[in-house]
Amino acid sequence: METFCKECGHQLITGNNICVNCGNQVIQPKRVKKYKKKEKMYFGITVGIISIIIGFSMWANSYFSQESTGKRFAEAISEKNTESLTKLVVHQDGSPIIAMEAEALVKLLVKEGKRSIEDYYSIQPNGKFLGVFQKHQVEMVDQFAYVEGTVEPLSFRFNKEKVKEEDRGEDFVLMGPLSPGIYDLETKFENDFGSGVTTSEIYLWNVEGEPSWIQLELPFSEVVFELENYSTAMKKASVLINETEILINSNGATDPIGPIMLDGTQKAKLVVEYPWGKVESENIGINSDYQFLTASFLTKNQETEVANLLLQFGEELAQAKAANSTDVFTTITEDNVEIIQNHILNGNSYNNLLYSGQFEEMSMDANILGLLEHIPGIKVNAELLYKEADYYLEDTPEFVSKSYPFLFELTYDEQEKKWLVQSEDKWNTVQNATHVLKGSNTLYEPDQETIKTAKVDIIKEEIEYFMGRFLYASVDAINNNSMSFVEYLMTKDGPSLKETTDYIANMKEKGITQILLSFSVDKVEEKETDVWQVAYTAEYRTFYPDKETIKKFKTVSIVKKVDGQWLADELISTDEI
Repeated sequence: METFCKECGHQLITGNNICVNCGNQVIQPKRVKKYKKKEKMYFGITVGIISIIIGFSMWANSYFSQESTGKRFAEAISEKNTESLTKLVVHQDGSPIIAMEAEALVKLLVKEGKRSIEDYYSIQPNGKFLGVFQKHQVEMVDQFAYVEGTVEPLSFRFNKEKVKEEDRGEDFVLMGPLSPGIYDLETKFENDFGSGVTTSEIYLWNVEGEPSWIQLELPFSEVVFELENYSTAMKKASVLINETEILINSNGATDPIGPIMLDGTQKAKLVVEYPWGKVESENIGINSDYQFLTASFLTKNQETEVANLLLQFGEELAQAKAANSTDVFTTITEDNVEIIQNHILNGNSYNNLLYSGQFEEMSMDANILGLLEHIPGIKVNAELLYKEADYYLEDTPEFVSKSYPFLFELTYDEQEKKWLVQSEDKWNTVQNATHVLKGSNTLYEPDQETIKTAKVDIIKEEIEYFMGRFLYASVDAINNNSMSFVEYLMTKDGPSLKETTDYIANMKEKGITQILLSFSVDKVEEKETDVWQVAYTAEYRTFYPDKETIKKFKTVSIVKKVDGQWLADELISTDEI
């Protein structure tokens, strides 16, 4: 653009401040550059960014300042804002606390008040914001939790979160760092023997940062199991916990095992192997570090098997008493045959009694059991009920109910796999029967052979009494040289009268006397009506003029019953033993 002097109008030369025509001093206008629209936009953006940076820098320096951080911490505490606390609060190593720590901190503040943490924090520089601006955060005194004891099977959660273990040994664990606070501590026990969980509230609130000792409320320990009724009759005994088998030793106890929970939630089974099979207990709650156990001797099925055996024995006993014979038994051992014969059957025989009866009921208390010591078997209390009568041959039986409580000893035949009654002793009445079984109520009576035997026994008893009188009277006749002592016990027409008269005369001539030491009737046999052959054994002390002897003789004689009286009739034989 051209310019001219305002005084003379002459055209000015560009760049000169004086008109060359008139010398007038002039000021030429500067030339203003015109910007394009795009250039103007870039310029505006640049100016805006610079303004933002300046403003952000002012905000950042203010927001992350020590003063602002303190204010924001105070607001977060007042509002119980755990999210803000996780952004503001750090451990002493600068790492931020997590949500569960913020919750514990708030819980402490609620319970103990804001002043409770005055000595537990400070506002410290902690890194750069965006690598430029100094950042301040609230640094808490680190807290640590310390657990002492058997910790191998334990794990811990604070407010449901697992916490770093700072250190762990065989008998301790140190956990942290954590923010000061009140935590819900979950302690979990878990190993091969079981698991358990307990929760408790703990304070981590130590201004010095010393570890806080935690008292465990989870009951666990190593455990010894003792079998109170251990017996060498047991082939094997063990404790079973979660499929883990722990053997019971020859002293009746296990070695210490575990640790195991002792609150009763952990269960154990006692497993005992007997010659008759394996017997497992119900689940047993473990609640002591020295746990006593009591073994069962039979399973429910085995109890039923034993009860059925005793039921059959009761039936056979009635049969045996009626027949006066042990031949009917299938339920007893060979040793018991003699016991029953001597202690049960012979009682009636000695008294010349017959038996009729029916077996009504067997009751057994399976809770009263014991093991035999030297042979495989058990003891069991059972009671047998009968309706029965003991009576003489000439009487009519009068039936009464009678019960027989026994302590049975039963042996187990491993080869035959069956139980047998070894013995039966009188015992207490069954008070709490676990098994009650009905008998057949079949009436068992003496058969003809039994009746015949009973008759013979009666005769034998009569003859035995007579022979005693006769032998003692014979000795008196010899010693007094007089038949009057014995002849009234002899038939008038039998050979014995003359034989005895001659014998007494012979003894007198030789100066011999005698004493009858003992005698027994061995056998009686009916030859015909009221005529019986008697075999007996007698022992004599004989006095000669120059010596004395003791000798035994086995003699066979014939006796007769005449007018209801027994009389000696004939000497068949006599032999020195």
